Amino acid sequence: LLFAWYRVAGPNPMSIMEATPERMKDFAVTNEMMQALPQFEDDSLELAQSENRLYMVDYAHLKDLVDTGGKHLYAPKALFAVPKQGAKDLPLLPIAIQAGPDPDIFPVFTPKSHNISWLTAKTMVQVADAYTHEAMHHLGGCHFTMEIFLCSMRRSLAENHPIARLLAEHFTGTALINYLGVRALVSEGGTADRILAPSIEDTNQFIGDHVGDTNFLERIPEVDFKARGVMSSKLTYPYRDDALELFRIIENWVTGYLRSYYYSNNQVRDDKEVQQWMWELAEKGGIAGLPAKGELLQFKKLVEIVSLVIFTASAQHSAVNFPQWPMMGFCAAMPTAGYLPAPTLSNPFPWERDDADTSEPAYAAWISQVLPPLQHARSQLFVMKLLATMRFTKLGMYPKHTLDFSRPERRNAQRVFEQDLRKLENKIILRNRRERKRNLYPYTFLRPSYIPASTNI
Repeated sequence: LLFAWYRVAGPNPMSIMEATPERMKDFAVTNEMMQALPQFEDDSLELAQSENRLYMVDYAHLKDLVDTGGKHLYAPKALFAVPKQGAKDLPLLPIAIQAGPDPDIFPVFTPKSHNISWLTAKTMVQVADAYTHEAMHHLGGCHFTMEIFLCSMRRSLAENHPIARLLAEHFTGTALINYLGVRALVSEGGTADRILAPSIEDTNQFIGDHVGDTNFLERIPEVDFKARGVMSSKLTYPYRDDALELFRIIENWVTGYLRSYYYSNNQVRDDKEVQQWMWELAEKGGIAGLPAKGELLQFKKLVEIVSLVIFTASAQHSAVNFPQWPMMGFCAAMPTAGYLPAPTLSNPFPWERDDADTSEPAYAAWISQVLPPLQHARSQLFVMKLLATMRFTKLGMYPKHTLDFSRPERRNAQRVFEQDLRKLENKIILRNRRERKRNLYPYTFLRPSYIPASTNI
């Protein structure tokens, strides 16, 4: 149950997607595997697909990264389903895991497989998810993307420009924490080099490719969730629910604030500083999906871009940073590298061979081969606690004199912003009480009172 919960309420809730026939074409899972599980005895893959109850994660994007130092990174696929019986908020449950992208090479495991095989297959998914989380969504998607927006803003917008004044609080500490992170984490011999499987050069290249290849506006929560096919209410998905609400609240605030400066689309078009900012982001920063210089013509599009910057710097970073300590600090729960090669059909796990020692000491020795050694576990625990137990600044709070509230419409917009954040806070608290009754880890990472205003840790 907790393994599936990580997909919708863990450090990386951005990989789960609808398991469409096209996405499952290289996944060798069968109805027999699904129906062998007690919760799905009278179910089928086709029925679950038709009722929007079948979901998956696919880490094929990791298949070309090279392992180093006896550490292993995997590229598995995992299938999940919502049982068809009962209420809409029945939890997501795992169905099967394929150990790699090619069904002709890699075996499939289910909860009915050998208990150590199933445990190891889940660990392989956790390793792939941890790498995807850190490289793509945390470092690339938040830290380094926000630094590009910060630097281009400083080069393009005057300090007293209304957008520069609005975003100043949302960029507080970003350049400094990135400088420290590059020196201590993503450098040769740094923590990431020690606890991730690929070389630090490959990891940095992977991060850069992700930042450059991602259409920034496709990160708008509703756009992202629709593209992944995860909008169905049958899927209990607290990250989705909270992110949609937060983006709406932030967008309403940005609309109210900027409307007092831009009365028409023409004023947006004629703002040379903003047009230069778009050019800097695309041409110098490599941010994809933004209007070209002179082509930002609509107030609505400007609001979208500024809202997504604030959402990414605050809420999105909170969603990927603060789960690291409670959900990744214990290395066995989500290791950042594996220490046993992925099994293949021709080279299965050692305990599955006909001549395998099946004694209890042998099982313990095999499990110790899968998990990282003690020094790795210590490093992972230390860095996760360091990064995820400190908070500076708070979403919705702007230092005195940062913004100009001389106009009543701006004061009203801020008042509504603060009220909306408090309402969402109470809504999340009530939902989490229900999750605790179901023995699910409460999703607190997007509670507004817990969200820093910027990417500063």
